[in-house]
Amino acid sequence: DQRAEAFLREVFQRAPAGALIATRSDRDTFALWYGRFTLRERTDLIVVVEPLLSYGWYRENLRAVYTGLVVPDVSTLNADRLAASNGRALCRTRLDAEPPLSCTPAH
Repeated sequence: DQRAEAFLREVFQRAPAGALIATRSDRDTFALWYGRFTLRERTDLIVVVEPLLSYGWYRENLRAVYTGLVVPDVSTLNADRLAASNGRALCRTRLDAEPPLSCTPAH
């Protein structure tokens, strides 16, 4: 089954340089983490699990993993605000859609 690999390749191909990619589930998150951290591809991208942004421990982890990333310390943080705070394009994964990535430009 090559679905995770195909998803990873297409997302990496479509993502604009320096984009923040918001995921929502294990399937999309782990595929992108594997590509970015294990394969060391597209290290310009920031991968965040949007449902976890409300947790202080997760925001702290983002600061440690992505040095220089501005992560507001508010429990109401969402991917839109995080991308805007860092001047990055925001992309959201869509596992069962074509294309599997939807992006809006940086503000």
